Amino acid sequence: MLLLARCLIAAALVFASAPFAWSQPWPVKSIRLVVNFPAGGTTDQMARAFAPRLSETLGQPIVIENRGGAGGNIGLEIATRAAPDGYTLLASSGSPICVGPHLYKLNFDVARDLVPIVPLARILTVLVVRPGLPVRSVAELIAPARTRAGAGAPASGRASSSKKLTRTLMSGRSFSSGSRMRTSTLSVPFWRLIWG
Repeated sequence: MLLLARCLIAAALVFASAPFAWSQPWPVKSIRLVVNFPAGGTTDQMARAFAPRLSETLGQPIVIENRGGAGGNIGLEIATRAAPDGYTLLASSGSPICVGPHLYKLNFDVARDLVPIVPLARILTVLVVRPGLPVRSVAELIAPARTRAGAGAPASGRASSSKKLTRTLMSGRSFSSGSRMRTSTLSVPFWRLIWG
């Protein structure tokens, strides 16, 4: 878990190239910031909040390029194939960088092809229930899942997400009450959770 936490923090913003020669003036032109998720999501919002400050500091425009798809792997590959000149940066959540390589056969090596710069944000996963549900603890939440089949099947958007990893870890974890969550996890498209 400590390795995952370190990886998530280090992966918030990474260079898309190997170290380049600092003897040349930099930057002398606009910088491309690849966001490996579609516009409007959390990663995109963080990049758009960060870009103006980075642009002001560096004195060059920051051009955001959303390249979502394949759980973030399309944008990752685009960034790793960019020229190693420091003019392509990548804003990514930790999931595609930390979890993706263990799930998918990729055409690049995250550890070799990306160099971390700075974490942009720390985003926590929180377990919540609707107000009318008479649940005040995790043990009370999982009790129906232990007694009725299908009563507690959590779902998420993609297999490589940190939420899926959290649920998978939770499904076998013992809680302080001595209860164990005995449910399977299910990945379904996010829109199905919202619109049925």
